[in-house]
This record gives sequence, C-alpha cells and structure tokens, in this order.
Amino acid sequence: MYAIQWGLIISGCISSIPALQATLMPDKSIRKFMDVLPSPSFMKLLTLMHFNQFFGLLMVYALSIFCAIFCPLVSIGYMFAVGNMVRVVYIMALIAVKGEQWETSGFSKKTVVMICVIQTVLGAVIAACTYASSIDPDYLQYESDLKATASDKKTAYIYLVYGVSGLFAITQIPGFIAPGEVIKQYITNPKKMPSEAADKFALEFTVGFQQLILSMMQAFIVIIAALAPSTFVIALLWTILGATNIPIFIFNIVNAEDYGFDKMPMLIFMSIIAFVSGASFMTLF
Repeated sequence: MYAIQWGLIISGCISSIPALQATLMPDKSIRKFMDVLPSPSFMKLLTLMHFNQFFGLLMVYALSIFCAIFCPLVSIGYMFAVGNMVRVVYIMALIAVKGEQWETSGFSKKTVVMICVIQTVLGAVIAACTYASSIDPDYLQYESDLKATASDKKTAYIYLVYGVSGLFAITQIPGFIAPGEVIKQYITNPKKMPSEAADKFALEFTVGFQQLILSMMQAFIVIIAALAPSTFVIALLWTILGATNIPIFIFNIVNAEDYGFDKMPMLIFMSIIAFVSGASFMTLF
C-alpha cells in the first residue's frame, strides 16, 4: 500500500474506536464526555442525539477507509485532512465564543480538547502521508492508471447523486449555524424540550455538531462522485449508506412520539435515501 492509504486507514481506525464505543454504548459514552450529567428527564433525548452524532462521525471515519481502498486519490486525501481541521475549528470556536454556556453545560472541556488535539494530529498525518504519495513516482503511476481506467460517469445516476448529496449538504447548513432554531422544527412537542439552560445548550451543541458532520459527509460524497475512478465506487458507497441509515430513520419514526419528533421530515429524508440507495444497488449489477 501507498503512504496515502496508510494515512487514511490508520487515521480512520484510530478515530473509529471512540466513535464505535459511543455508537454501541451511548449512555456510557455520555458519562465520559460530561462532568455533570443532565437532568434525568433530558437524559433519554440526549442519549439518542449523542448516538446520532457519533454514528455520523463513524460514517465519516469509515468513509476515509473506504476511499483508501477504492479511490486513494491525492485530492481526496487532502479533503479528509481539511475535514478533520474543520471539525476541530468548529468546536474550538464554539468553546471560545460560548465559553460561559460551555462551562455550565456539563461537558468535560478536558476530554473534548484532548479529542480535538488527537484529531488535529491525525489530520496532519493524513496530509503528510498524502504529500508523501504525491511525490512518489510509483504512486503517481498508480494514480494515473487508476484514472485511466475510469468509466464514463456522465450518467443519470451520477447526476442523481450530485443532486441528492448536494441538497442534503446544503439543507444541513442551518443546523450547525443556528441549531436552536432547527431543533424546534424537528422536536415539535414543547414538553419534550429541555427546560434547564444547561440542558438546552448541551442539546444545541450535540445537534449542531451532528448537522456539521452530516453536511460534511454529503459534501464529501459529491467530491468523491466527481473524482472517483468509476460509478461502481459511488454506487457501493450509497448502497452501504442506505443499509446503515434507513434502520435508524425507522427507529426514530417509530419512537417519534416518545421523543417529540415531527415524523414528516424524517419520512421525506428516509424516502429519498431509500430511492437513491435502491438505484445504487441496481447500478452495482
């Protein structure tokens, strides 16, 4: 394997460890991330949002491993390195701007900052490995051969991916700019909203960061669709996305009343994802 592949795989695997733990055991993960636990009435909702947040991160990390195997291109390597830094800058800027709210929210600043430092280092590793490959004659020949075998991607399916992933990326932007307003659109039952100021900020941070991750994930897919050497890579990726995300949508829809969710937005997004992943599965064959 080439340096860029090692960088993407090692970074993805290391990052996936805490993300996988948080996905499998979100209640225990919350206790690691918070010095002061939220009120019991809010714990159930925060646990679900914590799961959604780290499942999104897990998808991004898995995507880096996927790209290392199927399309380890220089531009994609730098894309993941920049992605690491964008997430770090978002969190650190939030801590700096909303320091007082952060202090009262119960989040462990030490734990969060440590993760930001690790992600910065891993982003630098990806960038360094990508640069090392970019000056490696053997890799450059491999990349050239990979691009030379690319099939024609000017198809209706690829334009569908551009449209849907681009739309998803754009529609998530308000979520991390003004998470408080977006939360009100999804949790329409006011009785399910947290009443304590600290709990409200914890929910806003969790949802806001989740929306940033989802927007970044879909933007990555658009870039990968443009750069990947074949339609097969994109179809396989979207098939996996559908298989992993649709069960989560079903859970949220079935339990919508318990959490106060509005079912309609979730039904719309799930239907679109099911359509694109179905088209992707058919494209594979």
